[in-house]
Amino acid sequence: MSMPAASLLTRRRLLKATGATALALAATSLPRWAGFRSGSPHPQLVRSIRVLMHTYVSIAVTGPDPVTAEHIIDGAFRTMSETAWALSRFEPEGPVGILNRTGILSDPPAALIEVLNTAFRISTISNGVFDVTVYPLLAYYQSLTRPVRMAAIDRTKVEQLRTLIDFRRLHIGEGKVWLEDPAMAITLDGIAKGYVVDSGMRYLRNHGIETAMIDAGGDIGVMAPPDSRFHWNIGIVDPLNPSRFAAMVPLRRGGLATSGNYEVFYSADRRLYHIINPHTGFSPNFYASVTVLAPTNVEADGWGVALSLLPTRQIPGILQAWPNPLRWYLISWEGNQRIYSPHFPLEPAGTGSAAHNFVINSH
Repeated sequence: MSMPAASLLTRRRLLKATGATALALAATSLPRWAGFRSGSPHPQLVRSIRVLMHTYVSIAVTGPDPVTAEHIIDGAFRTMSETAWALSRFEPEGPVGILNRTGILSDPPAALIEVLNTAFRISTISNGVFDVTVYPLLAYYQSLTRPVRMAAIDRTKVEQLRTLIDFRRLHIGEGKVWLEDPAMAITLDGIAKGYVVDSGMRYLRNHGIETAMIDAGGDIGVMAPPDSRFHWNIGIVDPLNPSRFAAMVPLRRGGLATSGNYEVFYSADRRLYHIINPHTGFSPNFYASVTVLAPTNVEADGWGVALSLLPTRQIPGILQAWPNPLRWYLISWEGNQRIYSPHFPLEPAGTGSAAHNFVINSH
């Protein structure tokens, strides 16, 4: 679910440049969107890119007043930064850092409680394949010299660390959060980014923005006015050829997250990567890419990881227990088969002008 900060920045640099070009081009075609915002005959795209959560994050909004839009974007970034701090394991004095170091956290922030409760529900419904207490095992794999040789992995060590993974031993009580075993630790890398994007989208809505996109490297939130025909086209990268799209997703509102095995991996054969199955101690080999579309990004983010760990035949039944509608798009491990849920919005890959295509890269 995670990787070192330096590696994340390196792998994002070229990919985010591609997205930046697309957004810059989009600004030149904005007159064809005229009229979708009341009183704005010529809406302008205002965009800012910053480093947050060890990746590049961009916020793009439209509005009649660029100066006001820039101030609102600044506020959204401040909100997202505060939220990210509360959820990051990389902050030694942050809430997650304290919990992992001491095994107990008093007065946890509301954001952490909300994310942990959402994670618990996903863990319960997914039969425990999604589990934020996987961090001790993930940290072990990250400590190995890369590329990791699967034959050299200490299987006894893996089994020992696997006994520390159990979301039911992470407790949320009255004014505190604690772990049953001091050797346990959590990582919210598989769900926190979605919640951070949601916090930014809420800020934008609360400050009068009606059309926006937040792109956090694999997690995208969008909105458009309900009375307009405007939508965002999101490109899902083809794992067989990352220079092209496997599919285009026209999206007006909601969150979309993509997880994949083709960028963040530890072994040379890519069979050991950043998503770990708590039941086996190793990575699943079902899909090269999993995309989930949900009402919120925190749902899309968490379920994107969970579905990566589930065989296709189990997914529809498991998702019936989730209260909100979720749609998914899977690319097989070999990369040559696409499987998607009913009503997943798709346009043929490569359709439309490049000026309206926005790349999603897996996390």
